[in-house]
Amino acid sequence: RPAYAMLQHFLVMTKDATFSGRPATAAGLHAFRFAHPQCGDFVMAYAEAGTPDRSVPVAFTRVEDAVGHRLDPFDGRAPADGAPVYLYETDGVV
Repeated sequence: RPAYAMLQHFLVMTKDATFSGRPATAAGLHAFRFAHPQCGDFVMAYAEAGTPDRSVPVAFTRVEDAVGHRLDPFDGRAPADGAPVYLYETDGVV
């Protein structure tokens, strides 16, 4: 069940993290910034279905999909299917 794996990854990532704000995004794109003691700052972002501008306006060095698999290359756009991506500002690992 994909939703359980996505929820598990979200809980692992946010367990020791502190919510630190919401970057400005286009309508239909949602982003949430967290500060994590081991992996540094990261942004979890997702797009609503049909969102034309899915570009995530944050700098990043590494990106993971909803279950923690590294996305390389990454085009800077949240997936069209509504699944979240995690954008890390440093290359630290949880």
